[in-house]
Amino acid sequence: MKNFLGICLIYKNEEKHLNDFLDCFKEIADEMILLDTGSTDSSNQIIKKHGFEPFHFDWCNDFSKAKNYAMSLCKSKWLFILDADERMDYQDLLQLKNNLKDSVYEGYYLPVINLKSILWKENKDSYSSKQYRMNLVKNFKNYHYVYPIHERLDLSLEKSKALIASMDLPIYHLGYVDEILEEKTKRNIDLINELYLSDKENPHLILYYCLANWCSDLAIYHKLCEAISLSKFNKDKEQLYRALVLKVKWLEEFQSKSPKIPTSLDDLLLLDSRSGFYHYRYGLESMKSGNIDDAFKSFVIAKEGLLTDLSGDEQAHYEIIDNLGVLYAIQGNFVEAEKSFISLEKSFQRNSNTWYQLIKLYYIQKKYQQFLETLSHPKIDKISLIDTKKDEIIKMASSLDYSNKDKMLSFLHQIIKERK
Repeated sequence: MKNFLGICLIYKNEEKHLNDFLDCFKEIADEMILLDTGSTDSSNQIIKKHGFEPFHFDWCNDFSKAKNYAMSLCKSKWLFILDADERMDYQDLLQLKNNLKDSVYEGYYLPVINLKSILWKENKDSYSSKQYRMNLVKNFKNYHYVYPIHERLDLSLEKSKALIASMDLPIYHLGYVDEILEEKTKRNIDLINELYLSDKENPHLILYYCLANWCSDLAIYHKLCEAISLSKFNKDKEQLYRALVLKVKWLEEFQSKSPKIPTSLDDLLLLDSRSGFYHYRYGLESMKSGNIDDAFKSFVIAKEGLLTDLSGDEQAHYEIIDNLGVLYAIQGNFVEAEKSFISLEKSFQRNSNTWYQLIKLYYIQKKYQQFLETLSHPKIDKISLIDTKKDEIIKMASSLDYSNKDKMLSFLHQIIKERK
């Protein structure tokens, strides 16, 4: 097929991003659908300078409608829907295209890394959050976005019971870098409030209105209850689930400032027996009570939720994988424990507890070389690690039998001396 991979983009006033976006993606794409929603800057001229003709769409405060229209214009076998402030490494794009050949899947989740700096190539390790997003799907299947803001493509695939997978090929997102975060956040809040006022009985908009105006005011709690009732009436399990999760989160955060309202996770389990949020919270409770078997079972299920209902929740991501690493180690499954801690190191590079868990794991297994290499790793936050785990690390290092022990102990004591 001549048109194998088509890239779809909707944009408005993106002159700051379009040159780099096109330079990044145009070589890998067989087709480019570039849809303008009302630009008044030089965006369209930039598009034409790169040899493309922009399409046009009358903006109607609905991201789903705009993206669905762009998708309808594309004739390629695969649709890759991106934003102007997103980038990928060229080798990853080649790998992505190769992965699609003879693929049995209908859609893919890809990790979206929200960087802190506009200089993405030099600052890939500096990011505020990471989440998985469905934006790569087969064409001609009537897959489409829903919701006017914070639009979702994955729901139509799930409804069709389509085969879905993920690719660990990161998309670097520049839309929330420190320089423009405040401006973009305000834009989103203003749009959410405007959409809510136009349709106050839409559970999706009620939930985003609550998030945009999150506070201890009981009015937010009552709106969440309203969203739950409307979702039940509409038989909308997706919105009902999200409303129940937000209700639990509101109660956990603000219950001390409100009348004592019971907090229960049971309704989530009735909706979805593999609820990531439920099993994450149940896993934490099981760890606190020392119920290791239940904790392990719950965290294994909660890990699946990192691709669905827990996507983008950095705290959940860390706690689930960290606890799984600890539980694997308790079971004596050091291979899986190491995989867990290494994956955390990649996502949370300077977290001293993750480094400590790896160091302790190598010590238990008497892997002295890995113990030394990890403790000497250039990315490790030695100051924080020594501050929190000084005595334990020196005790481990002193008890090891290896040729460079004196050198390592001297290294540790030097760092301690510098802290004083």
